[in-house]
Amino acid sequence: MNSTKAHGIGLFLLMSSLLAVICVVAGHTSTAISSLPNIVLLIADQHNADALGCAGYSFVKTPALDSLASAGVRFRNTYCTYPVCMSSRASLMTGRWPHELKELKKNGADEESELGSGGKKKRNNKGKPANPPGISLGALMKEAGYETAYFGKWHVGGVNSSVDNLWHGFDIIEDGRHDTATADNAVRFMKAKHERPYFVVVSFLNPHDICEWARMRSGIQDTMKNGEVSLEPPLAKCPPLPANFEIPADEPEIVGLRRNSAPQGAHPTLNWGPTEWRQYRWAYARLIEKVDEQIGRVLAALKETGQQEDTLVAYTSDHGDGNAAHHWNQKMVLYEEAVRIPLILSWPGHTLRGKVDTTHLVSMGLDILPTLVDYAGIKAPVELTGYSLRPWADLGHGEPAKEGREYIVTEVEYGDLFPGEKKVQNLLLRSPSFTYLCYGSGKNPEQLFDVQVDPGQTANLVAHPKYQATLTLHRQWMREWIKETKSPFPLDKIP
Repeated sequence: MNSTKAHGIGLFLLMSSLLAVICVVAGHTSTAISSLPNIVLLIADQHNADALGCAGYSFVKTPALDSLASAGVRFRNTYCTYPVCMSSRASLMTGRWPHELKELKKNGADEESELGSGGKKKRNNKGKPANPPGISLGALMKEAGYETAYFGKWHVGGVNSSVDNLWHGFDIIEDGRHDTATADNAVRFMKAKHERPYFVVVSFLNPHDICEWARMRSGIQDTMKNGEVSLEPPLAKCPPLPANFEIPADEPEIVGLRRNSAPQGAHPTLNWGPTEWRQYRWAYARLIEKVDEQIGRVLAALKETGQQEDTLVAYTSDHGDGNAAHHWNQKMVLYEEAVRIPLILSWPGHTLRGKVDTTHLVSMGLDILPTLVDYAGIKAPVELTGYSLRPWADLGHGEPAKEGREYIVTEVEYGDLFPGEKKVQNLLLRSPSFTYLCYGSGKNPEQLFDVQVDPGQTANLVAHPKYQATLTLHRQWMREWIKETKSPFPLDKIP
């Protein structure tokens, strides 16, 4: 190496070190970095909120997650911002609405083009990876003085997961979809010596393998990445059909078109009867148990190394799964099973023990970032609209807790279902007692459900005379949200 180049590299490293010191000092004017907790963010893929032992779901055993919930707070009413992997994960990493992250959709892989003919996955290399606007969760943690690492499934839009991409902020990043290897890497990292607190994301693939299971159950060639489970378990071992198994008579036309749109890929379930759907529910539970086992290994490593009392552990999922509700598998729909997801915050001696928060409406994509940086002793960027959940999770939190939101929103976009309409925007608005769904095209575009009385969303109240004032209010809230967030959803599509 010539002396000029060596001098330039040395200067770069010196400036980087000085910048890191400045960031740490600026972020911690009154709190020493050594007094802050380690932070472990566990992410599953496609885990719906109710499919947990601690949530009362008797068809699955989740001892690791149950133990986490028993030592912390489970936020029951947590929703993803978008019920698909890439957009949801981009939202989580930025604290922003998916529709704000235009560059991801413009330059990154198209989520709906992942499946090629025959249900096999294909790569879409169209366009170059692009970083979304603003600073990432990993970069904020790094600036706060944390060691940062990411193990497992990345899939943040078209964002390059290489360590050379400084935007994401992770010193170590291992992008992989084999859950045992992901847990191995996380355990190895946590057992290593650390001079400073660390922030580590452990991102598992399961129970996403239910997508491959469904294709294989329908005779389509595929492979389950984390070990196969039986394709035809005895019915005596299978859960019953859910109470909301049937498709509503007045279901929005566009939902039916989406369900029927990919019989060789996303939805190979069109010809299934009760037997296949019950077996699906059995397989989904087994895949959740597989990821729970790997989570148990991570939690055991914290305990074995004496770090349990010094570590905040958060658990969530990028989106849920239909689990046979309304004949729905996978995600990409605004029914509860696909959009409501688990969220647990657990730090022994600091978080409330065994609390189930049924009061607050939580947006995982908007709220995870401000929550975790709050525990890291810094503030989220002022332009973000998410809430820190810490005032609702901690024992004796010093600041008065906010009352919470009037509503939260989930968005999803469908492509090429109606002639001449390449993209159709669709929205869900959840208030304390109701969910209002408005699809941007087709017949019967609106649904209104009283989720306190009808959690399975079986009785659409849009035409019910008693609920017209409620419907009007939810339509108005949705208009306000569209204007405030500059959503592409057309205002004239709301009646």
